[in-house]
Amino acid sequence: MLYEVDGNECGHDGNAIPEHAGKASKFTVKYEFKDCNIILFWSVYRTGKEYQKDSKPLIPVVQEYKEYVLPKNINSVPIENSVTRNGKKSGVLVIPYKLRNDDGALTGGATVGYYFGWEHRDITTLLSAGLSRISVKSNSGSTTDETALTIATGLILNNWDNVDVGLIVGLDHIGGAVGKSWQYEDDPWISFMVGWNFSH
Repeated sequence: MLYEVDGNECGHDGNAIPEHAGKASKFTVKYEFKDCNIILFWSVYRTGKEYQKDSKPLIPVVQEYKEYVLPKNINSVPIENSVTRNGKKSGVLVIPYKLRNDDGALTGGATVGYYFGWEHRDITTLLSAGLSRISVKSNSGSTTDETALTIATGLILNNWDNVDVGLIVGLDHIGGAVGKSWQYEDDPWISFMVGWNFSH
């Protein structure tokens, strides 16, 4: 949770950060005021109860163009590096299944990789590289497990704190003689991804 602070602590008439603005919330520092940063939110991860006590309809956690007060230190401990967010995002992702463009087959060959992205308010674009374990049938009918290089790009559609879920497209490359004989070599596929980002 972001720190809930009374704006009067810095002698500023800005707003205290609502208790429902979670730690993955994104903001920019508009300007500095004494020992506080005056911030504007642009993406809010909500947490806790989001309803007023009198059960009125759901209200916004923060207002995008409203100034909020965030101190630079709490109990003499700097907090800027731990809570200030920018648009960069990176982490580990897993792609469990792939819908192949070649014949519409849904195949396994799960991928574990690393992704780097840039968050644009409500959506994040990403690039990813990783390794996939692929089962390949030979001309004799036997099956061997091969390692493929997987590259992909996509969009993170939603996040829950440090967990991201998105839509992703990519291709697998085995290479060599095995790759030349594999039906899906460098064939585009589409799937969903689950990622654990390190940016928070």
